[in-house]
Amino acid sequence: MHGAGVGALLHPASVSSHLEHASHILERHNGDLFRFRAFFGPQHGFLGQTQDNMVEWQSYKHPRLGIPVYSLYGEDREPTAEMLKHVDVLLVNLQ
Repeated sequence: MHGAGVGALLHPASVSSHLEHASHILERHNGDLFRFRAFFGPQHGFLGQTQDNMVEWQSYKHPRLGIPVYSLYGEDREPTAEMLKHVDVLLVNLQ
């Protein structure tokens, strides 16, 4: 993965055994091993911001990294070619 453009499909339960969210773990290695290009979130949101069932949410820009956090439970239900344009590797952590 060295130098690859990475996307990650994560949700609230994407945590380590120490209950640290996978996005924070991966963020520490951004730029050293790979370059984050996008996050993707399913029905209840990337970090659980839409816990109520059937509430669609909109994509937004990650506040620290400045990369897109794409909703896969809004206008789009799967990644589009444009969303994956700079993604070489898509990590999926849905527990």
